[in-house]
Amino acid sequence: MVKYSSELKAEVVSEYLQGDISISLLSKKRNLPRIQVGRWIQNFRLSGADALKRRRVKRSFSVEFKVDVINYYQTHDETLAEVSAKFDVNSCQISLWRTAFNQYDIEALKPHPKGRKTKVKHNKKKLRKLVNKNEIDQLREEFRFHIIQLMGRTMDTIRTQCLKQLDKHSREYKVLKSLWRLFHKANPDAQKSRYLFGLNEYSTEQNAIDIGTDTFPAFKTAYETYIDLHDALMGRHADELKNIITNYQPNGTPLDTAMHTLRKNLNGVINAAKSSYSNGPIEGINRKIKELKRACYGFSNQANMFTRVYQLIA
Repeated sequence: MVKYSSELKAEVVSEYLQGDISISLLSKKRNLPRIQVGRWIQNFRLSGADALKRRRVKRSFSVEFKVDVINYYQTHDETLAEVSAKFDVNSCQISLWRTAFNQYDIEALKPHPKGRKTKVKHNKKKLRKLVNKNEIDQLREEFRFHIIQLMGRTMDTIRTQCLKQLDKHSREYKVLKSLWRLFHKANPDAQKSRYLFGLNEYSTEQNAIDIGTDTFPAFKTAYETYIDLHDALMGRHADELKNIITNYQPNGTPLDTAMHTLRKNLNGVINAAKSSYSNGPIEGINRKIKELKRACYGFSNQANMFTRVYQLIA
């Protein structure tokens, strides 16, 4: 990332404020990104000359401060740039905090240790102790990713069945057809309305979900079961997860088969909620390798392929 001196920023802003040149021409003249020049000018207007100074010390923010910034941005009719100037925080940083908070709740705002974990070498005696503590059973667990994937596919199967019973011009059809990703979202927004393409109207995400589920009780049951399972599994609530699976009542839909599969492998599913093991990183690496193969249409030799894979996942 290119870092610019405070003097350069001041010169660029001063030249623009003289009124003889536009941002586009100024960025071309100085050989600078247009967006960067516009950001300097906006920051100067909002916060003055201090906004152009480079910080020499890296700052850290508490979870409470991040939550306050997000709440202020969502509850006040101010632009991201204005909020950034008010709290003296980069606008991109606020956007990242907000996205992480909406997807993973407050846990995503907590500081996480950086760097790789220290590798622990086990000798044979310690390995025997691990076996005696049933660690092997946990390694055979049904990993969380596959459980969520199973329930998501089942819900999509029921959704497709519901689509065949609807008029293609109805609101319900538009939601189920075009906004299917909303039904896989763990925490849909129930407060802020936005324009939803496909439905072609302003609505909250939760309202769109209600439009799609209220017409079909079977699909509503599948959606609620999916959300309950997701929350219990990702929240590591093993007892709640067990109750959802064991107390499920069949209703003659593909959901019965999925729940029967989970009930048959109940011990592995419970281990998935209790254990910290995850095959998520492996699944991510496999996806990257597959995308590489599709994009390159093959390689001239195997060594070239392995070299590109090492570069991709390093």
